[in-house]
Amino acid sequence: MILSLALAIEGAAPALLACGQGVDELFLGYAHYRELPACEAELRSQEDLERLRALDWPRTQAIAEILEKQIVAPYLTPAVERAARRVPTELRMPKDVPKQFFRAWAESRGLPLELSRRPKKALQYGSGVAALVRKLGDSQA
Repeated sequence: MILSLALAIEGAAPALLACGQGVDELFLGYAHYRELPACEAELRSQEDLERLRALDWPRTQAIAEILEKQIVAPYLTPAVERAARRVPTELRMPKDVPKQFFRAWAESRGLPLELSRRPKKALQYGSGVAALVRKLGDSQA
């Protein structure tokens, strides 16, 4: 994931980047939330968000700084977290579609369906970096 993120940041044209860090934690987008009861999912969400803020986000900012970019994460702001937490956990629980509540909210505000309903892919898979790393590893063997 770090390699994928570094390549994405490096390849971005603007010097100021916005990213979606925190949206999966707030809107229960990860697969590990699916099998949990709502109360456990909320607790896990808080733990995941704390880990993101303590470890992953500072690392992301350091990578951006090394690459002479500035990166912001709107979903990590206190105001967005408060707004997300006002939505009952049961409504944020992933059913058949990850981040279903968030997607419906975006559609109700005019986001095109081809964007709001796009399947979720982890950065390393959606960007093709995982396949590249695998291919490079195979050629070294």
